[in-house]
Amino acid sequence: MQILLSNFNKKRFMISIILAYLASVGIQFLLKDNNLQLAYSNSIVSLIFFIGIFSFYFYFLKKIKFSKREITTSIFLGFFFSLSLIAGANLYRIGTVNIANLKTWLKILANVPLFSFLFLFLFNIFFPKINYLMKLSSKLENFINSLSYKKQFLLTWILIFIGWLPTLLSTYPGNYVYDAGYQLYSYVENGYLDLHHPMAHTLMLFFFVIELGKKIFHSVRIGLLLYTLFQMLWLSLSFSLIITYMKTKKIVPLIRILFLGIMIFSPYIALLSVSATKNIPYTASLIIFVLIIINRKDIVENYGIRKYYFLFIFSGFINAIFENQGLYVLAFSMLLVLFIKVPNKKELLILSSLICLLMLFYNGPLTRSLNGQLNKDDRYKEMMSVPSIQLSSVITDKQAKITKTETKEIKEYIPTYAEYSDSSKQSLADDYKGSFNTILFKKDKFKFFRLWLNVGIKNFSDYVDSFAKLTLGYWYPDTNFPDPRSNHKALLEFSTFFPPNKDSEIGWYNIKVSHIKSFTWLYNMYNSFVNNYQTQKLPVLSMIFSIGFNVWLTFTFIGWCIIHKSKDFIFIIGLYFGLLGTFLLGPVVLYRYAFSIIMLVPILITIMISDYSLITIRDNVSTP
Repeated sequence: MQILLSNFNKKRFMISIILAYLASVGIQFLLKDNNLQLAYSNSIVSLIFFIGIFSFYFYFLKKIKFSKREITTSIFLGFFFSLSLIAGANLYRIGTVNIANLKTWLKILANVPLFSFLFLFLFNIFFPKINYLMKLSSKLENFINSLSYKKQFLLTWILIFIGWLPTLLSTYPGNYVYDAGYQLYSYVENGYLDLHHPMAHTLMLFFFVIELGKKIFHSVRIGLLLYTLFQMLWLSLSFSLIITYMKTKKIVPLIRILFLGIMIFSPYIALLSVSATKNIPYTASLIIFVLIIINRKDIVENYGIRKYYFLFIFSGFINAIFENQGLYVLAFSMLLVLFIKVPNKKELLILSSLICLLMLFYNGPLTRSLNGQLNKDDRYKEMMSVPSIQLSSVITDKQAKITKTETKEIKEYIPTYAEYSDSSKQSLADDYKGSFNTILFKKDKFKFFRLWLNVGIKNFSDYVDSFAKLTLGYWYPDTNFPDPRSNHKALLEFSTFFPPNKDSEIGWYNIKVSHIKSFTWLYNMYNSFVNNYQTQKLPVLSMIFSIGFNVWLTFTFIGWCIIHKSKDFIFIIGLYFGLLGTFLLGPVVLYRYAFSIIMLVPILITIMISDYSLITIRDNVSTP
């Protein structure tokens, strides 16, 4: 027995040594700054990393039994996670993904074992055990748990709302930025609803700012304040529902407190909570819609099936009208449900179809009756964000494989193609889609797509690079902001971030925004924050606020569903990736765009670490 044990330990020791050294070599290729490579490789830091990874492997290989499904899923996730990190690092270091280079693929493969084991660690130890390991002392735990669901819900709702009030006072009567001024101007001054923006949000702004503020209180500033307060109440309510859901899933108080702290004190969340943008009502309504779907069983048991049907349709409809692509997102979820065997399949399809019918009425007769006007040219230009920047990247590449006829056609479709030669204009599609020749496009749409496809086949690397540069923040966790590759710096906008030149800007409905003097310090902090994003300087914690990291947590959730053979959340996954798809096809990476999918992550984490996951894979973990 001792001989067998000794041989096993030797084998495990050698495997751990090899894998740890491979990880130590591969990790340097994840650094996005060329100047840091020697700082790692020729440093005691690399030895410390090697020892830590070796210890991880040596212990992990002894304690855990893996199923084939777990191994396959973890390797799959590990490969694509490594691909995303190497691709992102290459963009920072050499300005290209370098997709066709063998060295790139060797770097990717070098990191696959480490990331595969990290996913195995998450699935086998972290998710099943974290809810137990983070228990507080019994007295404090019992006190917090003694609060009823209703009391906890009200308490967290109040705490979150109060926690955001200082931010409101630093940009009183609200963070009046993004498209809000243009939305109001088109309706108030021109008498029509510009359907480039969600009609529901424009009407919501109009009701508070004009109908209540200007007509009743004789002040548009009071109207904007009422809008902001209502939005804060709505968003904080949805966040409180998340914390309450955690309690129903028996998530320990410390984890609930940590998530509550993030919701209150995150400068990203606090600033967005007071920002006059469509993305906040959409986020709040999406959270409520998802929680209704997840809590189907409890709702049916306590209130009946008809109440659930009403809540599903009502919350889903409200959610869809606050996003122009809301109907397409819902349709994507329906497609997944249609082709995958899921629980309550018929019910999901019928209820979603009813929402679609409501949306058809909303987008048709109701919109026309309210004088909603859609500029189809703008819609075409928005759709051409990715193709226009890809074609521009090819035509400005001196080594591109492109004919004279193709060159001539690209110049006709995208007159501003030459802007792509400027490296600071490669992660914002506005310069290219803005000049897109919609007249020529509408004459023969298939001709354009044939051009785009033919050029892309011959210049695949250019297409990959331009798409990666445009969408980097959505899939690369280490993206820096402000983006040094873009002259568009505003990941977040603050009322005072830009000089107050929107007073004279054409098409902007002006509302004076200032700050309460006693909150000048916070006003100055936000001014600095939207220029530097100081949270990026906090190791580990910076990932909480990373868009790319939160997207990868969702990929991890999909892996968890595959391992547990769970199809309960297919519809929700469809909503998530339907949204992500619209972002990836959009013109720029903005935090407000991604806010909705980021705030679904606490729900997904709750599912993975709840008692259900612990019971499911407990048998795979050997006792120490």
